[in-house]
Amino acid sequence: VAMAEEESPFACAICCEVFGMAHVPTTFPCGHSACISHVALLQACHVCREPLPDPASCRPTYSLRDGAIQYTRLLESLQRDAAAAAASALGDPQTQPGTAQTEESRLQQAADDRRRAEAAEAAEAERVRRQQIIEDEELARRLQAEWDFVDAPPVAPPVAPPARPARPAQPAQVPRQRPWFEQFLSRLTAPSQAPARPQNAPKQCGHVCTLSAAVPMCCACSDRRPMQAEGTYAEYVDGNGWVPRALRNAGYCVACRR
Repeated sequence: VAMAEEESPFACAICCEVFGMAHVPTTFPCGHSACISHVALLQACHVCREPLPDPASCRPTYSLRDGAIQYTRLLESLQRDAAAAAASALGDPQTQPGTAQTEESRLQQAADDRRRAEAAEAAEAERVRRQQIIEDEELARRLQAEWDFVDAPPVAPPVAPPARPARPAQPAQVPRQRPWFEQFLSRLTAPSQAPARPQNAPKQCGHVCTLSAAVPMCCACSDRRPMQAEGTYAEYVDGNGWVPRALRNAGYCVACRR
């Protein structure tokens, strides 16, 4: 029987189905309940967001399931009685004496409906029991495999292969003369003849800077960034992004930084 959560106090807040043989409930440590089939998809309670335990530790709440079944039966009985009373008040010919549907036939139909409902519940209970047996057997096989792995004898270390005999000493060989190679090494080891770049050369702005002569101005005069009121500029830091803690002269040369 499908009902909305506001219509039944025994309805699951996730799938809006009333608890029963087809929707077995389970109760969380926080006190809220839901269908046991939803536990594997949840990490916290769907009502109060309290973290849930291991899904394998959740067990069905049979008292809540039985109460929901009794509540559903009582509600259906009250609905049938109300419908019968309404039909009698409107003059339904099926409720008048002398018609084909007598009181005995109604009682017989109600008994048949009750037997069919009980048979369906018994079949669903048997299906749930078989499913639980299959899950328990799977858990037992997994635990047995873990225990066998723990109790397994230690694996012996691999045996090292025997050492190879030492090769006999070879007579020393006289290195061959290679004039071209000697010339190449002499060029590599010879000191560079390039003139050294002048350090701290004055720029057009009158300041001393260690940048190349191709840059006419020093680092400070070439910086066109707007001045910050607090004196710090944005600096990228791994894990934090852009942080306003770098100084203006952080990227200047040694002479301009002084």
